[in-house]
Amino acid sequence: MARLKEKIAYALGDAAAGGIVWKVMSIAFPLFFTNVFGLSFADAAVLMLVARMFDVVTDPLMGTLADRTQSRFGTYRPWPVSYPNLTLPTADSVSVLVVPASSKKAFLAACNSVIV
Repeated sequence: MARLKEKIAYALGDAAAGGIVWKVMSIAFPLFFTNVFGLSFADAAVLMLVARMFDVVTDPLMGTLADRTQSRFGTYRPWPVSYPNLTLPTADSVSVLVVPASSKKAFLAACNSVIV
């Protein structure tokens, strides 16, 4: 059984990823999107919501797929190498279908900053 000191150490390690990074993302990204790209706060909120909803579906699928991958390079190594080749054409093709032409440039720049 883990000692209390170990439990506290694991909890503090998660606090940085769950607390600090999330706060920076939830405060700085909307300001960045509104000031730099000229989006409204509602557009920035929808952009962040859609990104998180996409993650809810794709993260478990990608985890399962990576766990089941058997290649000469290992279990996980083929996926980070092929990630840009799979996602960027998909993001660009979806944005062409969904976004009106007047705000396409700002929306594409915002999507690329969220993806990267």
